[in-house]
Amino acid sequence: MYFLMMLSILLLVLISIIESHAETCITPNSETGKCISLFECPLLLSTISTQQKFYQDSVCGGTARNPMVCCGSLSTFISKQTPSTVIRNSLPTRQYCGLQHSDDYFHTVNGTVMSEFPWLALLIYHDQKHSMEIDLCRGSLINTKYVLTTGWCIDLSPNLVRLGEHHIFNKTDCLEDSYIYECSDETKDFGIEKLIQHPEFTFDKSTKALINNIGLIKLNESVMYSDYIRPICLPLSDTPKVRIGDVMFTTGWEWIVTFRNSTVDQEPSKKKAAVTVLAKEECETRYQRVGRIDESQMCGILEATERNNLKCDADKGGPVMYPRRHQWYQEGILTFEPHSCFGTYPRLFINVSYYMEWILETIKL
Repeated sequence: MYFLMMLSILLLVLISIIESHAETCITPNSETGKCISLFECPLLLSTISTQQKFYQDSVCGGTARNPMVCCGSLSTFISKQTPSTVIRNSLPTRQYCGLQHSDDYFHTVNGTVMSEFPWLALLIYHDQKHSMEIDLCRGSLINTKYVLTTGWCIDLSPNLVRLGEHHIFNKTDCLEDSYIYECSDETKDFGIEKLIQHPEFTFDKSTKALINNIGLIKLNESVMYSDYIRPICLPLSDTPKVRIGDVMFTTGWEWIVTFRNSTVDQEPSKKKAAVTVLAKEECETRYQRVGRIDESQMCGILEATERNNLKCDADKGGPVMYPRRHQWYQEGILTFEPHSCFGTYPRLFINVSYYMEWILETIKL
C-alpha cells in the first residue's frame, strides 16, 4: 500500500513537472492553452472524429505517432472566423507544415536524406540566347500556391520553380537508409503566375545594402503535398521566438549552371549547415564590417566545421530554419554577403517575423 501511494505521488509530481514545462499556445478559439501530447488532452482526444477541423487547427508540433496539441477548455469552435483568422488560414495548419518524414526514424547515412527539408525550392532562370539554364536562387514553399524568397531573386525574373529535388541530376532519387531502400517521387516543375517584390524593396547606395529584400512567387497551379514536397511553418504571433545561442539550420545545393546539357560548379546533393544565433550588439561590436543591424535582420554564424557545406553566395533565397518539437519554422532567409565568404564573419539573414504582416496580407489576395 505504501509503495502504491508513493508511486501515485511520484506520477503526480512528474505530471506537474511536464505541465510546468509545456509551452503556452493559442487555441483555434483564441484562448491561451498548453502545447502538450494529444494523449494528455482527453478533451481533444475524445472529439477527433467529430471535430476534425478544430483538431487540425490545434496541432502545435510533435510527430505523426505522437502529435502535440494546444489544449484549452474547449474542443469546438465557439465563434465565426475573424478577419485575422481568415488571413492566418491562408497558411497550412500545423498538421501539415514543417513536418518531414526524415524526423520519424534513425538514419544510417551521413549528410542530408531525400525527405529532409521538403519545402526547399530551386528557382530556375533561362538564358535563351546562350542555351543556359541557371540555378541562381532558392526559395521555400509556404502553402499550396506560394514560395518565399528574396526580393533580389524576384528582380532577376525566374522562369520556373522546381520542388522535390534532392540530387540535382536526377528526377527520381533512390537511397538505402536504415536498411530500407527508398525511391523518391519525381521532381515537379511549376510555372509562375506572379512575381511579387516587397513594395519598398530598394538598394541603398550609401550602405550598399538591399532594403526590404523579400519577395513571393505565386505558382500557376496548386501543389499536392507528399513526403518530398510539403510546406514549412512560418512564425506567427504565438510562435516562441528564437533566442541568442539557439542553433538554426540552412540548406541548399550551391550554384549550378547548365550550358548545352553540361553542368559546371555543381554540388549535386542537398546539403545542410548549422547556424548559431548571435546578439545583434555582438555582431556590430565584434564584426564591424557587418554594419548596423536593424529589426528586419537576424545575425548568425556558421559552425566552424560546416562553413564549407554551403558557399557564401550560392543559396540566397533559401530558408534559415529552427525546429520546435519536430516541427520546422522558417525564421530567416539567406542573402548574399561577400564578406562572409572568408574567415569567421557572421551571416545576416532576413528576419521573417518582421515581414509576417506583409506576407499574410499578400497571400490572402
